[in-house]
Amino acid sequence: FIDEVQQFYVGRHEFYDHINNSSWWKKPISEEEYITELMRSGTMMVELESILRKFLGLPSVNFYLSMSDSRQAELSDIIYKFKQMSDRCKFTMGITDEELAAYIETRERTGNNVTEHQLTGPWIRIKTVDTEVIMEFCADHTYKQTIVQREAAPIFNGRIDMKYTHGGTWELRADTLHMVLKPGSKFEMDTTRITPKPGMEQETRTYIEDYKAYGKLSAKKMGVAEDRPRNYVASIDRTGKKIELMWTELDNDGNTVKNAYYLTKLEE
Repeated sequence: FIDEVQQFYVGRHEFYDHINNSSWWKKPISEEEYITELMRSGTMMVELESILRKFLGLPSVNFYLSMSDSRQAELSDIIYKFKQMSDRCKFTMGITDEELAAYIETRERTGNNVTEHQLTGPWIRIKTVDTEVIMEFCADHTYKQTIVQREAAPIFNGRIDMKYTHGGTWELRADTLHMVLKPGSKFEMDTTRITPKPGMEQETRTYIEDYKAYGKLSAKKMGVAEDRPRNYVASIDRTGKKIELMWTELDNDGNTVKNAYYLTKLEE
């Protein structure tokens, strides 16, 4: 068992070294080159068409694209090799796949089941300088999610608040929080806390109109979806002020991966 574990770490190190040094794993366009193109355009809202037209004609880019199948084959080979090591370890230790999955699940779940009383109220999902997301669970089993994005620009002082609001219904089923997002999304824009820089009044007005149209379009896209159910494994910590919502989904390769986000009680 120890030999297999050592071989895994040696093999992983060798494969990382190969990725970092092999010619067909090296990206043909550096981040510095990409940033140079953005600066040349004069705006961060650049259309990618001109950049693609320039870069797609380079031999290095064509070579990188042509080696895509080889890179995927290498990844598949190393995944198969490591999977074989994993199977040998489990076989050596007399552990079944089901036992390992059950052990991992108990290790990952560290909190307690959430009660309706604990869940009811406002919770902070994200709170940064640029973004704030508040989720409020109501006693009538409806919820509201408010997303505020604060936009800054070099042509004015302050920030524009772009606010999206949507909601749905919720239900607790044992350790699972069942949420259904209802169609419809509301958009609001607050420009009262910005001041155009001298000589930038017209540019600021144009910027506001562009972003207002963008916000309305984004809200429309959010609001046209049918009812979308989501199930989360919900856990609460011993303080009652932090909730973990975990879910599983498939990645691009069809593998099941676990994701989670965390809610912090909004103190009134």
